[in-house]
Amino acid sequence: MASFALVTEGITDQALLSAILYGYYEDEPDITEAQPVRDETDIHRQGNPAGWERVLEFCTLPHFEQLFLANDFAIIQIDSDVGEEINFGVALTDNGKAKSEIVLIEEIRQVLVMKISLPIYEKCRDRIIFAIAVHSLECWLLPAYAAKADRTINCEHHLGYAVRKSGLDYEKTHRTYEKLSKPFEKKKNLLAYKNQNVSLDAFLNSLPT
Repeated sequence: MASFALVTEGITDQALLSAILYGYYEDEPDITEAQPVRDETDIHRQGNPAGWERVLEFCTLPHFEQLFLANDFAIIQIDSDVGEEINFGVALTDNGKAKSEIVLIEEIRQVLVMKISLPIYEKCRDRIIFAIAVHSLECWLLPAYAAKADRTINCEHHLGYAVRKSGLDYEKTHRTYEKLSKPFEKKKNLLAYKNQNVSLDAFLNSLPT
């Protein structure tokens, strides 16, 4: 049974990533929510709206290397929509055209790698997995609820609309995302969903077998 530490922007991201890991592996993995740490007071809230900054900061701290003392792998999650924030510095377009998802994923991955000290990265690089969603993790959820799911723009809006249209409640809480992520706990669904989303496909392909 593999163990994973999650370093994410928010607790809703943890809900989806956990479901994906449960669906991908036959033996249920052991999952630790390292950033942000979730307790009972977090159940109904998303967390810090600037969580991407906390992800970058966490990668620079001693806590990051300590993750590997108790976990086989660390997953670092970030959404590409923060790329053009001042403290991030990855352009989403090139000469006015949207960059390809593969190019964007690699450029953002390089930013995350640079935040990790070189000795730690060289020692642990085979145990670090990047979950980079273009442009948000809601785009990964869309294939489970919308007919037109190959979107990368305004995915949270489209997800909320599709979920409510199906008669379900939608709010940005851990409990809601835990329920919405249930379809991802079946591997046959994962294999179908990844064909509709390049960045989800890239993440699944990066998971250790």
